[in-house]
Amino acid sequence: SGPEMMTEIRKLNPSQRVVYMSGYLENPEFQEWLRKEQEQPYLCTIVKKPFSLENFRDILYKMVFDHKK
Repeated sequence: SGPEMMTEIRKLNPSQRVVYMSGYLENPEFQEWLRKEQEQPYLCTIVKKPFSLENFRDILYKMVFDHKK
């Protein structure tokens, strides 16, 4: 699952930035896990499916060029 994969990635690289894309944001277990991820908002952005290519491009731009630590 996505959360399991990111748990392992965070072990290897705690500062890895990531864009989460999901159609299941209403899932209570997923919401709880995402709240923990969002404690460091410069590391993650959440996009709800469906999304436009323009929206995705803007999010990637912000993650690469506008992030703040």
